[in-house]
Amino acid sequence: MIINDLIILFFLLLFLFFLIIKIFSSFKKRIFINYLSTPLIIFNVIIISLYNFYNNPDIYNLLITLGLILSLIGDIFNLFEKPDNSHLFNSILFFLLAHLIYTIAFLKEYSFSIYHIFILILFIIIIAYLYKRFKINISYNLMKIGIIIYMVIISVTFIIAIGNLNTKISSKSLFISSGMFIFWLSDLFLGINAFIKKIKYSSIIIWILYAPGQLLITLSTYY
Repeated sequence: MIINDLIILFFLLLFLFFLIIKIFSSFKKRIFINYLSTPLIIFNVIIISLYNFYNNPDIYNLLITLGLILSLIGDIFNLFEKPDNSHLFNSILFFLLAHLIYTIAFLKEYSFSIYHIFILILFIIIIAYLYKRFKINISYNLMKIGIIIYMVIISVTFIIAIGNLNTKISSKSLFISSGMFIFWLSDLFLGINAFIKKIKYSSIIIWILYAPGQLLITLSTYY
């Protein structure tokens, strides 16, 4: 079992510690502590992924590690918020690359099912509905296109992730599908908060979803 590996357990505890610090600093508006703890959350997840890659150096583990590194860069850009949301331009770019890499990784054990088409159609309807309600406050017109592309890509990544369950219901496929679902929810809250309506304690809600989502995806590299 994963928790029997003392190295993974150690970094899991560090992950939990810094996530709690992140939540506390966001709630209490401790900006310096928030800036310090945020990158350390995903950094510990990257260490777990690198450790699993060292023990099992296959292409899947390498791709997940690369996706996590790109996500960490996106997180850092998100720290420096600007009123016009222009900080999201670079963040979306790096997360878009991360999801493309995740998609390639998840395709290894993907199996198509007809319900995937219906899920994709549902996501497109949701995206179109949300986009119509967007009160976009950004400096770059390119961002408007980028938002749509990003929302479509993360939805496709999620569908590919749950497609792993069709091949085999295992610990790995469950980690992948549940992790991507939580990740998708965190981005949904992020988009609503940034472009539709401000959500109270949005940073806390987003990180409670986003960080465990990334962790679950990372734990799939153990298998």
